[in-house]
Amino acid sequence: MAHADRDLAGAGLGVAAVGLLSKLVSAGTTPEADTRSWDNLPLFLTFAALQVPPGEHEISVDFLDSSNRLMPHLSKRLAVSVPAGEKEKVIYVSDKSLTPQKQ
Repeated sequence: MAHADRDLAGAGLGVAAVGLLSKLVSAGTTPEADTRSWDNLPLFLTFAALQVPPGEHEISVDFLDSSNRLMPHLSKRLAVSVPAGEKEKVIYVSDKSLTPQKQ
C-alpha cells in the first residue's frame, strides 16, 4: 500500500510540474489577432471543366459584372495546347492579368 501511495504522489507531483510549466509558458506569450492579409487574392473564383481533344485550341474567357453584363475590356483570348495522353490541363486566368498563367 505504501508503494502505491508513493506512485500516486509521484504522479501528482508530475501533473503539478506540467501545470506550472504551462502557466510559465502562457505568461510569456501575448495573445493577438493574426492581422496578416493577402491583398491580391480574388474576391470570387469560378471553375470550369471542359473535355477537349488533344491539339491546339483557342479559348475565350469573358468576365461579367454583378448584373451579368459582359465586361469586354477584361475579356481574355489565349491559345492552349493539350498534349495527347494527359488527363488534365489546368489554366489560371485572372481579370487582372495581361497574359494568363498556364500550367
